[in-house]
Amino acid sequence: MYVKKYNIRVEMPNSVKIGSHEYPIDVTEINLMDPSIDSLKPVENLITLKILSLSNTQIDKIAYLDNLVNLRVLNLASARIQEIEGLDTLVNLERLSLSGNQIREIKGLENLINLKKLGLRRNEITQIENLDTLLKLQALWLSENRISRIENLYKLTNLRELFLSYNKITRIVNLEKLTSLRALHLDHNQISKIENLEKLKELEELNLSFNNIILIENLEKNTHLVWLSLAHNQINEIQGLNNQVNLEWLALNDNSISKIENLQNLKRLQCLYLHNNHIQKIENLETLSQLRILSLYNNRISRIENLQNLKNLEILWLSYNQITRLANLEVLPNLKRIDIYNNPIRSIERKTYNFLKTKQVKINSISIDEYLFENHIKIDNA
Repeated sequence: MYVKKYNIRVEMPNSVKIGSHEYPIDVTEINLMDPSIDSLKPVENLITLKILSLSNTQIDKIAYLDNLVNLRVLNLASARIQEIEGLDTLVNLERLSLSGNQIREIKGLENLINLKKLGLRRNEITQIENLDTLLKLQALWLSENRISRIENLYKLTNLRELFLSYNKITRIVNLEKLTSLRALHLDHNQISKIENLEKLKELEELNLSFNNIILIENLEKNTHLVWLSLAHNQINEIQGLNNQVNLEWLALNDNSISKIENLQNLKRLQCLYLHNNHIQKIENLETLSQLRILSLYNNRISRIENLQNLKNLEILWLSYNQITRLANLEVLPNLKRIDIYNNPIRSIERKTYNFLKTKQVKINSISIDEYLFENHIKIDNA
């Protein structure tokens, strides 16, 4: 009996369609924002893929990624994912974003030992947990969740950036092991006291705005701070900043501060925001010679004065105060813009007028002559 043999050859496709886009089978990077995508199945055999970014999709399950062992970056933000799963084989992954989903629990990340950046903001997470194996993690985004306590981070000693904004945190605790931390964002929480930061000696950026803080305190050891925001709190006195000799950016706006004081050691300061307070006088700025931006709008200031040492000042915001006379601005050789909306100004000093006109400094975004004409302000020689 003769049996005829057939050679059957199955040809693999040389391309794959994802949403409305087509890619070669050996593609290394895919970056799409496509609401028509609802599954990861089309990518399951793209073994050369290193970067996969599929955001703003209808994907509701992490699956079909087992073969993507070369993946370095995975972005599945703004989808419908409820559970972290299907990532066990992605041991080479360095960046993962699952922000903007419906995740309630941190889990399924144990094998991602090379992960450096993890984004989980805008989810429904209530607890920080199951991150112990991510020893290489450098940046962690957990903002806009439902977290009430900082915990279970002590093994992440390489962490440099931690974002916990827009949560329900009441105390700063359990950060003492994170000695590599450079940036800490805890704004929009329910914190009432600055505490337990003394071990974070490398900290350069600290955001504690939109909390319930009354006193500036316990920052003596954080001498590397460059950027500090304590805006939108309940602070009534500037204090506790004597050691912040490297500070370049400081926001104390939207508090209850009545006096500018205790800033003399901040000689590197370039931007100072003090608007929406109760300040009555411009004073105690003599040592801030590097200042470029000074914001004092919506206070109770009646005179422009004590600016003579601010030779680098470029922008001055003084709107919504009680200033009646424009004067003493000629001492600011680098001034480019001044805003003085909603002040009862009746006159301008001749020297100040000449300076503003010669330098073409904008007042409320218009020229000095336009400003004087529109507001019926006279020039005096006093």
